[in-house]
Amino acid sequence: MEIDPPAPRATPLVCPSCSKDSYVNPHLELLINPECYHKLCTSCIDSLFTLGPAPCPLCGKILRKNKFRKQTFEDIAVERELDIRKRVAKIYNRRPEEFDALRAYNDYLEEYEIDVFNLVNGIDVHETEAKLEKYAASNRKEIAANAARAVSEAQALQQQEAARKEAAKEARQQALLDEEEERREKAEDEAALLKALAAAGNEKDSARILKAHEQRVAHRAQLRTQRRREREESLAAQFTDMPAFGAPRPKIEEEDNTPFDPLGGEGMSSAMYVVQSNYDDIKSMEIIRNPEALASGFNVTEVFRKALFSAFAGLGCDVGAETEALDSDVKMQNGVMA
Repeated sequence: MEIDPPAPRATPLVCPSCSKDSYVNPHLELLINPECYHKLCTSCIDSLFTLGPAPCPLCGKILRKNKFRKQTFEDIAVERELDIRKRVAKIYNRRPEEFDALRAYNDYLEEYEIDVFNLVNGIDVHETEAKLEKYAASNRKEIAANAARAVSEAQALQQQEAARKEAAKEARQQALLDEEEERREKAEDEAALLKALAAAGNEKDSARILKAHEQRVAHRAQLRTQRRREREESLAAQFTDMPAFGAPRPKIEEEDNTPFDPLGGEGMSSAMYVVQSNYDDIKSMEIIRNPEALASGFNVTEVFRKALFSAFAGLGCDVGAETEALDSDVKMQNGVMA
């Protein structure tokens, strides 16, 4: 009989200051401070920082009790980088619509990433901090305006989400009421139908009563469907578009990122020639028979196409006509200037 090996025991939490661990104290809780990111237990924090700021027992940095918090990520490096990104993002808080071109906004984001990278990796920390302080001082009004705008947008989104949930709740309650009303009407119609059929004198009257009943039921079903559709359309129209926040900003215009074409749109094909699959070219044929060349992706057709393109490239140019057109443009410019 095989016995499964015991499950590995979890690594206990240990306070680096008082050396208490979670084996002795199962309720041990370690907190971090973003000033140095050293972990301390709640008992050490209470005893060291209750009377005011005090140095960290591990590195000596001055810490405050209200700055200690729970660690979100298992990797402390990720925790530190996220805090740095949040701090720098409060300074680099311009929006895409504030830029005239997409390239300018991308350059702005690149500056943000460079500063974050330097602070995370300890590269030119003093220069980077001085740069951030200078930028924050010179753009204090814009930063404050964008921060206030972000807060107002977040509040408006929360209100909108709450309104959406309330509307959905009301829609569910109304649907339950509609179902209850439908069941009640169905029971009343069936009772009235049975009573009418019992009082009918002949089959003709019974058929007329059944037809009237079916028409009445179909009409009520149509009305219920119409009311349900109107409520759904009203709810959808109420929350389709997000509200506009703040003053309108100019929209970023996309730059033309088309690669430069020195041939002005002329491709590697021409009406002057047709590329054949084989030519009397000894050198190219030798390369084709080489497996290593074929394995590397060699295509002899591209060689033939480029050779023919280069040979016929200048045949369509009329140098005399171009010279006359250039001289005519120069004369016209001189006449305008005179």
